[in-house]
Amino acid sequence: VTYIPSGETPSQPTAPSKPTLTTSCSFLETQEVTISCSTDGATIYYTTDGSVPKETSSEYSEPFTVNVTTTVKAIAVNENGSSEIAEATYTKVEAMSIAKAKEAYDEAGKDTEVFINLANAVVTVNKGDYLFIQDGTTGINLYKSGATHAVGTMFTKGVLSGTSTAYKGMHQITGATFS
Repeated sequence: VTYIPSGETPSQPTAPSKPTLTTSCSFLETQEVTISCSTDGATIYYTTDGSVPKETSSEYSEPFTVNVTTTVKAIAVNENGSSEIAEATYTKVEAMSIAKAKEAYDEAGKDTEVFINLANAVVTVNKGDYLFIQDGTTGINLYKSGATHAVGTMFTKGVLSGTSTAYKGMHQITGATFS
């Protein structure tokens, strides 16, 4: 016998909440994926081939790494049922020259996310709001990058990610991040 005081509604057992995955993103070499669920005691199952996860799928126990474009789907399961499916896609991209970053914008006809290979690129102008870098093919403006690299800095490796765009017909990168 369960006693429920007058005016109260009995609580109903519920399935776990939808899992949370590392946010969908683009990556160069590898991407670590974490999955969590806010429902205590829930078991998480996932797939990495885009198929619908079920209780016979891989059981999540710790973060894992992907090194190719991958769609991860996950569910949380407890004695009361399964959650909704959570999904994220991790897209592997290749680093490109500055010239290719400009071409990516021209080909798309709109702002385009790019990843520029900084090997042998040099800073030729640093004027606070903009930084101009140049590689063996061409140069490009990094608008409001916040970068503090001095004129003459030569990169030996690394990647610059950002959005290839144009302002008054001039190519530039906005939202630039160095790695």
